[in-house]
Amino acid sequence: MECGDTAGGRLGLGNGGTCSTPVGTVLEGDPEWAVTRRTYLAAGESTQEGSGGEGPRASKRPCCPSEEEEVDWEPLAKFRAACGPELAELVAEELAFARQHGTRGFHWTGAGFALKDGTSDFFLDGALTRCSCSIHAARRLPCRHLFAARLLTGAALFHMDLLRDCWGRAPEP
Repeated sequence: MECGDTAGGRLGLGNGGTCSTPVGTVLEGDPEWAVTRRTYLAAGESTQEGSGGEGPRASKRPCCPSEEEEVDWEPLAKFRAACGPELAELVAEELAFARQHGTRGFHWTGAGFALKDGTSDFFLDGALTRCSCSIHAARRLPCRHLFAARLLTGAALFHMDLLRDCWGRAPEP
């Protein structure tokens, strides 16, 4: 299977066909919004009345969620429950980056997958739980490459095995 980025803003299969997953920003700024409640504010409406500009910045989210926000709400809530808000925010950034930038090439190597992001080649295990990139090595959290591969293959965005290295072993469900 060969996948890549097409000019139309959708991930492609390398043969002119496109995957159904559009490339776009998942969360604009505050990923906590997506996992704590499903309340959408109109543009310009502030989440902190009378805050005088202190605290979180005013929301610039549209009043209606995009398709990606709807799709990503559940897995991001699971990441938040499993690893807490700070680490879940990092995971949300990686997922947003994967959706926004996609990949240039993706193929099976016989021992796992290889993925190109435009500047480098990365190697992922067959289960799509480990990546050779420095982001994954440093954080032991799912990186943009794992999310891009999972989006391309249709694998679940959340799986406890994605967090097993974070804790040293797979936690009990």
